[in-house]
Formats: sequence, structure tokens, C-alpha cells
Amino acid sequence: MTTAALALERAYRDERAAVLAGLTRRLAGDLALAEDALQDALLAAAVDGTAAPLRAGRAELLRRSVDSTRADLAYARAIALSGNGHERVALERRRAELAADPG
Repeated sequence: MTTAALALERAYRDERAAVLAGLTRRLAGDLALAEDALQDALLAAAVDGTAAPLRAGRAELLRRSVDSTRADLAYARAIALSGNGHERVALERRRAELAADPG
């Protein structure tokens, strides 16, 4: 491989790494904002019994941020709070997919 080709490949790799790092930072920032909003909503939802969908949304955000430990806990809470059998089955399936995904 020529020097120019190597330099081009290195620049491409560096650009991809920078894009991925930026996306990761953005997702972390979005998750932090969502966490703040969710805390307020969960307090209100605890009173009227609508916390399960919020917990499920939080679990999905955590899964997408690759925080499997916190996502698993959030799925468990959403399942425990769910009063709908179909919803509970769907949440259990997502939780099982999370446990089965090694990365």
C-alpha cells in the first residue's frame, strides 16, 4: 500500500472514531436530560399509576446507551409496575434480548 493510501486510510479511521465519539457524547447528554425529565414525571406517575411506560422508556434509553446493568434494572421495575399482560410480555422479551446480547 502506498504512503498516500495509508494516510487516507488513517484519516478515514480517525474520522470514523471522531464521529462515534461525538455520537456517544450526544447520547450521554440526551440520556442525562431524559433522566432529569423522567425523575419529575416518575414522581407524578407514581401517584396516578402510570409509571410503567415511563420506566419502559427509561429502560430502552439505557439499553441504547449500552448501560445494560441499569437497563436491566429499569426493565425489571417496568415489568413489576405493568398492569397490562401484553405489555409485560413485551418488556420481558426486551429484557431477555438485553441479557442475550453480549455487547
